[in-house]
Amino acid sequence: RQRFPDRAPWTVTTLTLAEIKQLEAGSFFVETDPFGTIAAGIIDAPTQATLRREPVPTLAEALVYTRAHHWRVNVEIKKTPPPLESFPVVEKIIKLIEHLNMPELVLLSSFEHHYLQTAKALNPHIATAALIKRPTADPLTLLQQLQCQAYHPHYKLVNATQIKALRQAGFEVNVWTVNRPEDIAYFTEAGVSGLFTDFPQTFLRHQP
Repeated sequence: RQRFPDRAPWTVTTLTLAEIKQLEAGSFFVETDPFGTIAAGIIDAPTQATLRREPVPTLAEALVYTRAHHWRVNVEIKKTPPPLESFPVVEKIIKLIEHLNMPELVLLSSFEHHYLQTAKALNPHIATAALIKRPTADPLTLLQQLQCQAYHPHYKLVNATQIKALRQAGFEVNVWTVNRPEDIAYFTEAGVSGLFTDFPQTFLRHQP
């Protein structure tokens, strides 16, 4: 808002890539301390300075980075806001993944389940995951219908019994967003494939 005061409401789709590249990805967190980690002394001053200077990466830059580190990465496809509602976002992402020769290193997830179906039609070798924010009566049938390889529910929408059943059926279960130590312990014990967390350092402390 300081950089572009006349561009309200500052929707990303109204900015050019060159304009986005003028922004700093970490300034918001340093200035607002949304999780209280700076006040608690968890994030020191040198790290804050590094975060403040961090540029906004493109998806291509992020994928190249993860490939160089041999990481498998979850790419969430968001619903494209105006004025780019008809932008072929799935097609563009699939082409990029193929261009970088990364189908086996990417897991595509989305709340927009039709995006996942489009992705499978374009390249059935890229794994997909159904993001879930509302109760789902039959997760197994949903995953089979969407031809997904993973289930990504909000942590309040899944329990150990469901996790076990889905894992036994051959699906990954990655739960979001798990921040409390007791929840990390519960889902780890339940056998999830992975957890989304705002505090990876807390998660690491709970590993055996």
